[in-house]
Amino acid sequence: MRNLKEILYVREKELLNLIRMKQKQLKSAVEGTLYANQHENMIQFYRGVSNKAKKYLRKDDPLISQLAQKEYDQSVLDSAKQEVELIRRLTAFYDKKGDPESQYDRMLAAKRSRVKPFREPDDEYVRKWLAEPFPKLEITDASQGEYPNYYNDEGVKMRSKSELIIADLLRKKGIPYRHEYPLNLLDPETQRMKTVFPDFMILRVRDRKVLFWEHLGLLEKPDYLRKNLCKIRTYEMNGYLPGYSLIVSFETSFAPLNIKLIEQMIEAYCV
Repeated sequence: MRNLKEILYVREKELLNLIRMKQKQLKSAVEGTLYANQHENMIQFYRGVSNKAKKYLRKDDPLISQLAQKEYDQSVLDSAKQEVELIRRLTAFYDKKGDPESQYDRMLAAKRSRVKPFREPDDEYVRKWLAEPFPKLEITDASQGEYPNYYNDEGVKMRSKSELIIADLLRKKGIPYRHEYPLNLLDPETQRMKTVFPDFMILRVRDRKVLFWEHLGLLEKPDYLRKNLCKIRTYEMNGYLPGYSLIVSFETSFAPLNIKLIEQMIEAYCV
């Protein structure tokens, strides 16, 4: 419901801007109404003003376009006003009554304990999702010269400072994630199943959709670039499309991680 209310809020703002624009345009619009009649195989245009007789307009008269635009602008204005009214009524309904999913949380705790909800509450669903065990890849210690020691607040080791930053931003937004959860995909080249380990497996709580996030941090290295482009293509061939169920971020030594952009991506895809 949160997402729907946000969509309605954004739509209302768009409509209000449109209403202001059309109201301004209509103030300076030419007077009168455009009428069109078909005569034999031709369309004839007339201008009507108040109670005066309609005046015939030649087909090259600029008033035809001006009056047609006025009619269009007025219909857009009327439609936008009606939609705003519907949005406000719908928003007020949800604020007062709530959606079906929220009825469980609205009940008294004593009553709620006697009820079996049609949809498991989000907090319980998230708890079970996070508690599901899975095999984890071993990350070499810094003492062995491969990966520095980067740990998130839960003690999970990350492969880079950028991964740690993304993990912390997800946690601050309250977004559940798993680090390097094994995912079986069909290799488009060999036509055999293979296991990949996405940097992050994310649960978008509002619709319980699972997303995968890959961060590419060494793109100036040809071997790394080639390997990860093949990996992204494998995701795509298995139906995990960027911007829908796959999130891809990147950096290089000359274009470091943009934290503001990562925050925007989290808001756009994960919340």
